[in-house]
Amino acid sequence: MVPHGGFHWLYRDLEGVWSAPDKGPNIDDDELLDDARLFQRPELFQDLPGWFLCADSAQFPVGSAPNMGAPKDAPELYLEFARSEPSPDRIISLANQYGFLRPDFCLGQTYDETSRAVAVDKWHLEGLAGHGLTFRAESLYFWYEWIAHIRGRLSDWKLLKSQDQDIARYLEYSFNPDLVGSLAFQLEVSAETGSPESRFVASSLAQFLEVQWGASIANGVEHRPCPECDAWFSVKPGLGRPEKQVCSPTCRVRAHRRRKAVR
Repeated sequence: MVPHGGFHWLYRDLEGVWSAPDKGPNIDDDELLDDARLFQRPELFQDLPGWFLCADSAQFPVGSAPNMGAPKDAPELYLEFARSEPSPDRIISLANQYGFLRPDFCLGQTYDETSRAVAVDKWHLEGLAGHGLTFRAESLYFWYEWIAHIRGRLSDWKLLKSQDQDIARYLEYSFNPDLVGSLAFQLEVSAETGSPESRFVASSLAQFLEVQWGASIANGVEHRPCPECDAWFSVKPGLGRPEKQVCSPTCRVRAHRRRKAVR
């Protein structure tokens, strides 16, 4: 779910004071974290000072977590994340397409009586503390870490397969526990047939990415990093060219020119 007004950046200092600087974060403002404790408990990211994605309009009721359906136009969204540069511009672009990673987190002074999030922008900040209003925001750190996490899934699996390691143990202890309660079975009436149809709905965008990667592994999809640009791409069984080594025609031409230059 994406708010009508889109997202923008807010900054919170060490004392918990929010501000909306005219200029948002630069890629050098925040370094990637390497703290498994924080990643396993993403709510701890919300306690850190720094930059946060914030919604401009009241689209996220406090106390509820909107479900994520499968984006019909993004069958390999996990790869889109893995290929994304962890920069503020790219992250806000992804958020404006797909919404928060984990909309169940909420920041603010207190809840308001209507149990609804409020519009938050530079004109509303001064009134937040005084009126005890709440609003939703998500840490830039969390987005950085999640992009790194999806890349880690791809590289870990490639390593496990190449070294014939215990993939059952990896799935049991490193993948399956993260997916507890991530999917809900639902029924909806088809607009085309008028008959009930079943679907599984992810509890969040973050969980949807995990499920999508897991489904690709179950379907025998192989993932490779492009030797020309390092972007991950997929090779599907029975489709395309199984010997494919680069991610795009552009990189194929680049590889050809490089090989020709060294002859």
